[in-house]
Amino acid sequence: RIVFLFQPIRYDEAFTLIEFAAESFSAVVSDYHMPNNHVFHTVLVYVAYHLLGEQPWILRLPALLSGVALVPVSFLLGRTLYSKQTGLLTASLVAASPLLIDYSTNARGYVLVTLLFLMILGLSGYSRWHQNRVAWLLIPVLASLGFWTIPIMLYPFGVALLWLFLSNLTGDADPLQRATITKRFVISGLLTALLTVLLYLPVFLNSGVNSVIANPFVSPLPWTEFLAQLPASLLSTWEQWTMSLPSFLVAALLVGVVISVIFHRRVASHRIPVLLAAVVWSPLVLVLTRAIPFTRVWLFLLPLFLMIASSWLLFLLQHIRIPKWSRAVAAV
Repeated sequence: RIVFLFQPIRYDEAFTLIEFAAESFSAVVSDYHMPNNHVFHTVLVYVAYHLLGEQPWILRLPALLSGVALVPVSFLLGRTLYSKQTGLLTASLVAASPLLIDYSTNARGYVLVTLLFLMILGLSGYSRWHQNRVAWLLIPVLASLGFWTIPIMLYPFGVALLWLFLSNLTGDADPLQRATITKRFVISGLLTALLTVLLYLPVFLNSGVNSVIANPFVSPLPWTEFLAQLPASLLSTWEQWTMSLPSFLVAALLVGVVISVIFHRRVASHRIPVLLAAVVWSPLVLVLTRAIPFTRVWLFLLPLFLMIASSWLLFLLQHIRIPKWSRAVAAV
């Protein structure tokens, strides 16, 4: 990541600096004439720029720190949902993913949203069995920061919230606390909405509500155009996810996802797959909005994909009787 930190500045990065981060703080939090302003990320860029200078690598520090933090957070999430060994392999793949390296050195808010999603998912997994009020409070705080970064947080937050709801509904949570979890689930959603509105209030007053929820980039397309463009967009996303990866690794990851889905109850510590929530929620939002997202919108799902694919290796090692201590070595 540090090697790529010093590459020439990109158009969107320069636009973020010139139009927003180099202006006053009030402009950063209220000017939304273009959705290029990933507000929370731009605030962090604003701080770095005014404290340290205007070099490209300085503007990329918030993204870099978020990208580096993805590695240990991926490990912790993999350990929580699967096993310590799965966490190790997931962290390895996240650390080496060309696309995640690229966005960790791009002064944009996408990798920050990805980090917040993994943290929310981890807190959701923890909160199913531990009625910790701090953990429940952190979920809406992190989610509102994600929305304040980019409104596409609707995708990852919806996935995490739906997974938590399904887990509680199907008994994949503390059965003695089902009513409490339901109540806190609703409160978390409402508090997220309230905090998000408060954070966007300067934008709403200065640029209008439509600048966020009805700008040209999120306007609904006619059904024929939407259905015609969607397959190419999804294919382009897959090509980005697998860019620079050897074909054998891509094949192994795909096989891994299939095996992990089939044998989910044997490889995971949770009953309801997060992938199920993603497969239900993401198409629902796509259909309701009828807007074709940029391929980078789906970046938040890449660490989850790598985690699910990683779990199959440990499943395989278990069935060829490799001693437990050596699975960690094999994963690394």
